[in-house]
Amino acid sequence: EQQSTIISFAPFQGSNNNYFLKAGLLNISENNWALAAAPVNFDSKNYGLQVGMYNQTAFQDWGMQAGIYNQMGMIQLGLFNIHGRFQLGLRNKGYRTYYDSQEKDVTEVQFGLFNSCKKSGVQFGLINGGGTIQSGLCNLNKTDGFQFGLFNASINIYNKETSFQLG
Repeated sequence: EQQSTIISFAPFQGSNNNYFLKAGLLNISENNWALAAAPVNFDSKNYGLQVGMYNQTAFQDWGMQAGIYNQMGMIQLGLFNIHGRFQLGLRNKGYRTYYDSQEKDVTEVQFGLFNSCKKSGVQFGLINGGGTIQSGLCNLNKTDGFQFGLFNASINIYNKETSFQLG
């Protein structure tokens, strides 16, 4: 258990702040400001880069995650990405926030085979659900937007919102 880390290669690490490099088997820190590289990375706040098989941030992340499973990253590159703003992976699921007792999604771009979000910016994939702009084989949304694909569906067709579909 360390107060701050500049360079550490301990197998199991816990620190308040990582300022440069933390590489081991399990990295846990309050704030990651640089590079955390391990099979498993847990940070309360990530402002740098997490590289590993499993990367998770407890609160909103302003950094990048690269691994098999990523959760709560601003930029996520991996097979399974959850709660990110820019996601590139096999399966992407959007980020949801709750402000003023209303649910809001802030995912902006998703690239993957399977993308889902209540309301996303742009989705490119085989199957897309919830995007404002969707391009894929099968697209489904609940709001207004643009869909380009073989199968397109908009759930709320009887409201004032409009959609454009090409497929």
